[in-house]
Amino acid sequence: GNREYLERALLFAEWHLSYAMIDGWPKYALYMRDDLPDFYAQGSFQSGTGLFYHDLFVASGDARYVERGFRPIAVNYRDNFVMADGSLILEREAFTGRAVEMPPGVHMHAYNDDFGAAMLQTAADFFKDESFRDAARRYALWLVSQQDPDGAFAGGAAPSGVPTSLMYYHDLGVHYQDRTLLDARQRSLNKLLEMQHLDTGDPRLDGGIQGDLDLLGNPPEIPHAPKKHVHIRCSSYALMALLKLESDLQNVWLGRFNRRWKDPLHAPEVKECLKKLGYLDWQENA
Repeated sequence: GNREYLERALLFAEWHLSYAMIDGWPKYALYMRDDLPDFYAQGSFQSGTGLFYHDLFVASGDARYVERGFRPIAVNYRDNFVMADGSLILEREAFTGRAVEMPPGVHMHAYNDDFGAAMLQTAADFFKDESFRDAARRYALWLVSQQDPDGAFAGGAAPSGVPTSLMYYHDLGVHYQDRTLLDARQRSLNKLLEMQHLDTGDPRLDGGIQGDLDLLGNPPEIPHAPKKHVHIRCSSYALMALLKLESDLQNVWLGRFNRRWKDPLHAPEVKECLKKLGYLDWQENA
């Protein structure tokens, strides 16, 4: 690929590690304007940042991205945000750790965790620690308990939860052969397809996914605003979810690489040489 893309990602990572992380968790918000103070709260939605650091380590080989990024984020999320019943603490004070009570009607990050559960599954694979995957499973089962009979969340007010739940139900349901998750997968898939614009006659709409404005029937009162909308977040997540379920692509993004990252010593020709020299007794599955 284009080396410049990796170099730009590395530049951002150096800035993020230096200025945007506190005690192993990203700041809620960091502003470039002097008149706006940084927001030091810890938001659960930052959990997906761990995937960035994981993928950047795989691409660059720089272990700092694991030790200062991926690992502390994964541990923090497992220990401090995913509750015993699988529900999420959505926000904590950065310096006291106190859980912040959310106002009524705040739905999105409860049902769309911004890929925290995907990050936990990646951590389980990477660190060989199933406690991370167990936390992801608890969250997925909690989602099942909260899902509407038609597959929506919060009566349609949290549409992005539909495609993200679909991914989690699939990955974790298959891993554990959990019938509850696999049955919920079908509900989420049916709902996602129901949310898709079809045969509108407008190529800007067809194929896109509706959001809460359309699902709840309350588009904003803006002069000349369209009557129908495409929810960009939902549409992006839907593409990932459908590729996970139905394509034969081997490396669908979200940190879930189908081939294990290997130390160079695991290369077949190196292993064979070391065996002949008697240095190593390899007892592993390739």
